[in-house]
This record gives sequence, structure tokens and C-alpha cells, in this order.
Amino acid sequence: MAVIDEISEMDALAALGAYPGPVWLINGSRDHFRIHEKKFFDACVEGRLVNVPRAGHMVSLDQPENFSRIVADAADVVWLRGRGLSEGGAPGQVGAGGS
Repeated sequence: MAVIDEISEMDALAALGAYPGPVWLINGSRDHFRIHEKKFFDACVEGRLVNVPRAGHMVSLDQPENFSRIVADAADVVWLRGRGLSEGGAPGQVGAGGS
């Protein structure tokens, strides 16, 4: 019960708003928890919302190649920014490709 108590007291939207760096929200297009994804995206100072086609809540299991590519892209952004370079795109909502 201690974990549930801690999570229930956490203000995820405030935490996202307080973080100044890039945040990638990766959701499966079939995930029923997506109902509030726009609230989470809007709370981010610099957010990117990625919806992965044909994936449910467990994106990494449903679409492992897409998920791995997205995580690698996020790592590239962090690496480029650490060197003062641009990623070449503005933050925002993006799709994960695939058909």
C-alpha cells in the first residue's frame, strides 16, 4: 500500500511543469489511458507527444522496434543539445510512423 499512497499524493502535472527540459510522452494509439494525454502534454515546458500506431498501454511490447527508435531519437536530442547543436525540429505532437 505504501507505493499506492505515494503515487496518489504525487502531482504529475506540476512535476512536468517544473521540469525545464524536453519530455517525450510516448503513448500507444490503442491505450485507453490516453484520455488525459493532452493535459500532460500541455503541462510540459518542452513536450513532445508521440502516438505509436497499433500499440496499447505496453508500447515497448506491442511495437518494440518503433519504441526503440523513439527512445534512440530522444537520446539523440539530448546528445545534440549537450553539444549546443539543434535537433532540427520544433517540439510538438508527432506520429511514430508505420502502417
